[in-house]
Amino acid sequence: MLLAFLLALVPPDDPRAPQRPAEPDPEAVPPGVPFQEPPEPDVPEGPGVSDPDLAPGAPPAPSERPPARRRVLPDDRMDHEEDPDAPFDTAALPPDHPAYDRIQTRGERPPTAGPRPVTVLTAVALLAAGLLVAYALVRPDPVESSVPDLLTLVAAHTGTARLDVQTSDLDEAEAFIIGEFGWPIRVPVFPDARLEGVGVAALSEGVEVPVLRYRTDDAGAPIVVYAYDYAFLDAASDRLRLAPPVYARLADDPPVDVRRVGDQYLVLWRRRAAIYTAVTDDDPGALAEYLRRR
Repeated sequence: MLLAFLLALVPPDDPRAPQRPAEPDPEAVPPGVPFQEPPEPDVPEGPGVSDPDLAPGAPPAPSERPPARRRVLPDDRMDHEEDPDAPFDTAALPPDHPAYDRIQTRGERPPTAGPRPVTVLTAVALLAAGLLVAYALVRPDPVESSVPDLLTLVAAHTGTARLDVQTSDLDEAEAFIIGEFGWPIRVPVFPDARLEGVGVAALSEGVEVPVLRYRTDDAGAPIVVYAYDYAFLDAASDRLRLAPPVYARLADDPPVDVRRVGDQYLVLWRRRAAIYTAVTDDDPGALAEYLRRR
């Protein structure tokens, strides 16, 4: 009963009232018009273009992303927001930014500087100075080269040696040397040779030294011995000289040196401050070995 009462209160629809047109169905095709597929939308191709067929919720293409935000620093510089897909713009960095320096110098090779002219001139000057010093050390001293060599004079004088006293007595020969030169030089003794005499040898003008002559037992070549000391060599340094290598060899132990001048052999040895030079034409091996053992 109550329901019938409520229905009686609702007025019926007025057929004269304007009706709201129905929404057209997009899928419906009017009669007589053939059905056509709707055209596909034009989608530009290339990187950075979004695909309309992406699944809902798929991330948009990089080109559709909003631009990276920048925040203003107190000094009015823009701070690049970290974006893994956005290119790093070095132009946005100030020149004094550390990252700017690293990026700008990456892969650059510093220029190779060529030799500086001043360095080349300095090297040439040092080389020239070294050559001059070496030449000065190697070249002979003009003063020394003009002074005759003692061994050359001794070898040239041996054939004309003159004996002032014929004697085989060693004490008599030593007394003669002391009387003529004031040198207390001992007369040497050889096992296979005997003393024949002593004399004075004039090696050059104003330069004289004692000379002794020995005769071997087997009638071989004579042995002529010249004697002097270091004081004599120093006093006569402007008239004759003994080569530095000979001085050095006589400072060794044993102080014996063997040399050859022309066709003659020279055996030098030292006993304290006295220096002896024996000249012979025979093989000096036995004599030098005897002197080395003393």
